[in-house]
Amino acid sequence: KATFVAEDIGIIWDATQPQKHGQITDSTLSKAISNLLDKGVEIITITAGGPVGQGSSMLATRKAVERATEEEVLVVASIGNDRKPNPIYPAVWKEVLAVGASELIGNAWTKADFNNTFDGIDVYAPGSHVVPFVKGAYKVSSGPPNETTFNEVDFDGEAEIAGTSFAVPIAAGAAAARSYRSKVQGAEADRLRVAARAVLDGLPGFVSQ
Repeated sequence: KATFVAEDIGIIWDATQPQKHGQITDSTLSKAISNLLDKGVEIITITAGGPVGQGSSMLATRKAVERATEEEVLVVASIGNDRKPNPIYPAVWKEVLAVGASELIGNAWTKADFNNTFDGIDVYAPGSHVVPFVKGAYKVSSGPPNETTFNEVDFDGEAEIAGTSFAVPIAAGAAAARSYRSKVQGAEADRLRVAARAVLDGLPGFVSQ
């Protein structure tokens, strides 16, 4: 599903594959990116992905991300919540701002313990103890690492949640508010990502890699 939000930030999330929690097909994702680009967004957030070994089959999504960069549109993606060193696409691609979750421990912000841990993560944004209003049935993870199970739970009200998916829109919004585009330099494929990372560095709640 692609949603056009606030005229300049597009959000992509997926609920089409409940048996593969957090994953999304190449066709679905590439079409969502293209749809948002056609609408003229300036930032695209993606809170889905898969192991980098599957990235070789993501040719349509790869081309869509390259198109986004050509059109000066920043792509921001979550790094996953599996506590593993396995890279996740599309976050691992050089054009994409890879975002993990931070949490407040005492008076200090630190990386949340559920983040994946591969090289190339750009920034960690607040993504723990988030309290939104939630309505409907959602899959909720529980259990210790490597024994995680997913159960469907009905919500109708506030819920305390955590995950890299919730850190992504915070990072994207902050990059937009800090006018990351004014910091873009050169013509390298990662120029938008580098500019966004620079404006987020040092912000309250944000932790650098």
